[in-house]
Amino acid sequence: MENNSVTRSSTNTSTSPTMTDTPSKAQGTAVVTAFMFESAIIVMGNMLVIILFARIKKKLRKKSLFLVMNMALADVMLGAVSLPLYVYLIVGPEHEFIFHFLDTTVSQSSLISAGFISCERFYAVFCD
Repeated sequence: MENNSVTRSSTNTSTSPTMTDTPSKAQGTAVVTAFMFESAIIVMGNMLVIILFARIKKKLRKKSLFLVMNMALADVMLGAVSLPLYVYLIVGPEHEFIFHFLDTTVSQSSLISAGFISCERFYAVFCD
């Protein structure tokens, strides 16, 4: 009796891919530079809003602008905390949990501020 079964060579089916997901050095440098530039623009622009609000007290102290100030503070935190932590995570991913916690907290505070501003604008347009 002849054995007609086909023998298959065992292949390594590990879950780790042969190519890594990390960017090349040039791509990493470009991403880090772009995020740091964006972070600086976000912080400077929102700090300018906060400084103007603090300096021009009487003209800007309206109820409708307090939500804008809240969003400016949330965006400063986004630019000063979340984006630099993301850059740190690209360079050395040792503390992913801390990044995800802070990123989620800061991003959600900015989104909640935007939602409140939208509700306030809706109220101002339709109820006044």
